[in-house]
Amino acid sequence: FALLLLSMTALAYARPIVRHIRSTHEFDRLMKKHSTQTGLPVIVDFYSDGCGPCRMIAPIFKKLAQEVGGKAVFVKVDTNALHELSSRYGVRSLPTFK
Repeated sequence: FALLLLSMTALAYARPIVRHIRSTHEFDRLMKKHSTQTGLPVIVDFYSDGCGPCRMIAPIFKKLAQEVGGKAVFVKVDTNALHELSSRYGVRSLPTFK
C-alpha cells in the first residue's frame, strides 16, 4: 500500500509533458536554464484557445512530446495572454512553432 501511495504521489508532482507558460518571466527563466544548464532544445507552440487549427494540432504536439521524452522541452504560450512573447518572436499566424 505504501508503495502505491508513493507512486501516486510521484505522478501527482511529475513535470507535465507539455508545460503551459504563465508569464514572460517564467518563459525567460526556462529558456535560460535550458540554454545554459541542460542544453535541451525548447520547442514552443504559440497558440490561442479560439484558434481551430491550434486545437487540432494540440494532441499531436502532446504525442510528439511523449515520444521524444527527455530529449527536448515542450511548452505552450497563449498569445492572448502573453503578447510580449508573441511580438518578441515575430508570431504573425497561429499556430506557430519555434
